[in-house]
Amino acid sequence: CTCPMERYLQRIARGDAREIGFAEHYHPHLDLWPEGASEPPFDHAAYRREIAAAQNRGFLIHGGIEVTYDPRPQVMERCREQLRRWRYAYVIGSVHLIGRVSVSRSTFYEEVERPEEVPGILAAYYRDCQAILRDPGFTVLGHVDVYKRNLPPDHPMLRTHRDLIQTGMEETARAAAQSGTILEINTSGLSRPQKAYMPGREFLALYRRLGGERICLGSDA
Repeated sequence: CTCPMERYLQRIARGDAREIGFAEHYHPHLDLWPEGASEPPFDHAAYRREIAAAQNRGFLIHGGIEVTYDPRPQVMERCREQLRRWRYAYVIGSVHLIGRVSVSRSTFYEEVERPEEVPGILAAYYRDCQAILRDPGFTVLGHVDVYKRNLPPDHPMLRTHRDLIQTGMEETARAAAQSGTILEINTSGLSRPQKAYMPGREFLALYRRLGGERICLGSDA
């Protein structure tokens, strides 16, 4: 995180909050292939020390983690090994990458080299969300529909692939409602071109109609 933890602790000290749960980002593929990455592999030990130090000072702090889901078996094996070792308070599973394309960044649409790639990327995105819901190692499914975050609501891609998106949303909302996994409502999109939280009202209405009840709000603390 770019914001020092001490600033969050000050919010508790002055009564703005009673307790705070963190969800630092862990990209397990960087453990296996760190060469050329824009950031080093995640330092679990340093993060846990910082959490423990705050707790020892009497602050009600919870150390969670947000994991970049990656369907490659060797990556998930490494991820599960680390999660077993560090035993985080909760684990958010999020889809940030589909192959080489970063669906959560503002450059998402520019990274798609050919328009005909888009349907495959969208289908893979929802497939990975549903894989998170089937994995008991994840407590929370993070920011569904995050690929919309940096696109205005009338973006041509969203119109062109409306039927595919609708199917993906319905299948994921049903899987989320049936799984009992907590659904994160991520607020970061309110300050982006979409001007909405992720997932948005349409997805949440589906989730609720299908029996879903468990939600949390954050981005990412």
